[in-house]
Amino acid sequence: MKQKTKVIKRYQNRKLYDTDRSCYVTLDDLAEMIRKSEDIVVIDNRTEKDITSNTLTQIIFETEKKSKSLLPIHVLRDIIKGSEGSISSFFQKTFKTGAQEFVHMKDQLQKGFEAVTSAAHLHKEIIQLRKKVKDLQKRLQKYED
Repeated sequence: MKQKTKVIKRYQNRKLYDTDRSCYVTLDDLAEMIRKSEDIVVIDNRTEKDITSNTLTQIIFETEKKSKSLLPIHVLRDIIKGSEGSISSFFQKTFKTGAQEFVHMKDQLQKGFEAVTSAAHLHKEIIQLRKKVKDLQKRLQKYED
């Protein structure tokens, strides 16, 4: 059974209001809801616009601020250089490139596997041919004697 999506309203004063529980919540509260697999949507109270993506991004950045292991500077520079500062564009490009590399490596591995399999098959055929040649030599030896 699919659970009901929780509606969180964000007011102009940046306060977040959980309409199900009728109380204000924090970004930490939203993060905890998500960890518990609760489905949430964040709506700007004034414009009625869905701002869930922005809010989740804010949660990620706030968590990163608290953590001691921020993204390496070269990654931050790459985000700014390669996607005009848009993290979503950066990840889309990165995943696309990664997926293309994965397909390329898979193809290379497949070709390598086929070459090994083919070589193993050829090795078995050579062994069988050698055995047949020996058998023929034995038969020919009988006729010569």
